[in-house]
Order: sequence, then C-alpha cells, then structure tokens
Amino acid sequence: MDLSAFLKLLFNEGKIIVPRELNDFDKADIAEAKELLQQEYDRDITELPGQAPAFDENAACWAANYLFRASQFTLLRNLESGLMDKWLPVYHDTGSASAIYSVDLLFRHLGDLVKLIKNLAPDDPLVNHIHQVAAQWPFSSVGTKVNPSVPLTAICSHPALRYIYADRIIKTRDETRAKETDDLLAEVMGMHKDIFWPTP
Repeated sequence: MDLSAFLKLLFNEGKIIVPRELNDFDKADIAEAKELLQQEYDRDITELPGQAPAFDENAACWAANYLFRASQFTLLRNLESGLMDKWLPVYHDTGSASAIYSVDLLFRHLGDLVKLIKNLAPDDPLVNHIHQVAAQWPFSSVGTKVNPSVPLTAICSHPALRYIYADRIIKTRDETRAKETDDLLAEVMGMHKDIFWPTP
C-alpha cells in the first residue's frame, strides 16, 4: 500500500489501509498522489459556498503523509514512539486560508483517527501528538473535544471557511467551539437559532 493507493481508497470509499512497515514513498508514487490531491480539490470546491481558497500543494501533501503515518502508528502498536519525530513532522504554516482548506481535504477525517486513539492511555505519546496537531488545525478538528491552539482569524475572515466552520460546529454540537464563536453562529443561524441550536 503506497500513498496514492491510500488516497484512492480514502477518497473513493472513505476507508484506509496501511502497510505494516515504515517505508519512504518513491517519486512516482508522490507524483501520482499530488495529482489525486489536485483532483480532490477540484471536485471539492464545486460544493463550496463561495470562492474557494487557492490549492496549497505542500500543505495537502503534508496532511496526506501525516494521516497515512498517524494511521500506521495508531493501528500498529509495535512501532516505537521514538520514530514519530521522523515520520510525523509538524507543519508550521497554519495561518493561511489556502493551507487550512488544503489540509482539510485530508484532515476532515481526523475525527475518525481521534476516535481510534481514545482507548489508548491518555499519556501515550501518539495521543499527545495527534491531539497537538488537531489543535493546530481547528477547522478540521471540530467535534473532537480538542481546543484550538492557534488563532481562528484566517477561518473567520474567509467567507467560505467561515460558513463551513460554523456549520460544522452546529452539526457536531461542539459546545466549546460554540462559546468561542458565538457571534459567528448567531450570524449564520439568525432568527433560526432556536431551531438549529435549541436551548435546553
């Protein structure tokens, strides 16, 4: 199972399969993966409300690699935690709308990964790592009970991301995120607030 095959299965069926070994991806596989990510972006923006952020290939490739490797570490518990620094690098450009949306092509599945690790020990290095990364990408981690560690400026200032973010908060009934974005939710729900988010 290489990265491109991983992406095809994820995008087409919403499933993942990962190999039992940590091996580098070859150049041909990476090139095909980049094409698949571009195709997924082109498909996804057709359903976006308003103008989509530009595609950030580097951010999308990082997210694809992270989801692949994090899935390996989650499912294959024989892997040493000391290897995470090499195979699960962090991505530091979290503040642009393009990076946020391009990463989300993969990280919208991050919630499933967070559910998979919930039965691991709270102090497990992998749990801490995934939670830290989820906190760095609040647009994709709505509903995971992970609090954002970065400003929401890029999300709230982009019309399309702003709307989707609010919609996700409403759908997941994420109380913590709702408190942080009360004005945004009021703007989106308007007079229908009692319908979409009824007061107990």
